[in-house]
Amino acid sequence: MAENGEAKVQVKGHTIKLIAQPKDEKPYLVLFALDRGEYQECSIYSVRTFIRFSDIGSSVWQLAKELDKNAKISSKDVHWIAEDYAWSVSITTKDIDIILTSVLYRRLGFKYVSSCYIEIELTGKEEAVSSFIEKLVVKLGRIPTDFQDWEVIVEKSGVSKEEIEERWRKYTLQACLK
Repeated sequence: MAENGEAKVQVKGHTIKLIAQPKDEKPYLVLFALDRGEYQECSIYSVRTFIRFSDIGSSVWQLAKELDKNAKISSKDVHWIAEDYAWSVSITTKDIDIILTSVLYRRLGFKYVSSCYIEIELTGKEEAVSSFIEKLVVKLGRIPTDFQDWEVIVEKSGVSKEEIEERWRKYTLQACLK
């Protein structure tokens, strides 16, 4: 049971992990609100602890809400020093469980978009996962693999450049064939 008394349904099935490069660090989300399961944007200048949710995170959340108006969001984890850069957020819909993780691959001091990538882990029925990824690519208007330093991404993620691109290409090709 969830803390609020509702039964938490865990989606089982097909799991895919994608690696994406954000283009924009906005929106900024209030961490305390996420801890309570609320999506609350704030300014970078606010006197609150926030995460840089990015265009990737925002697009995933918007799409989840479009597909399931009862979608839930919550923080899973944050880095104790760089909470705005390195974090993990869970998004749950009736068909898909999504875990977004912002991974810091360069030392602090660089801009967010040139020092972090987003892991998108989706679990659900294969058709639902495939459809979600296709719609996400359309919403983003791009395949988000325009990394600035492939060598470092491959080393940190443990996934080859070819595999990262192939995972995205598979779902983009499916969208084009429909």
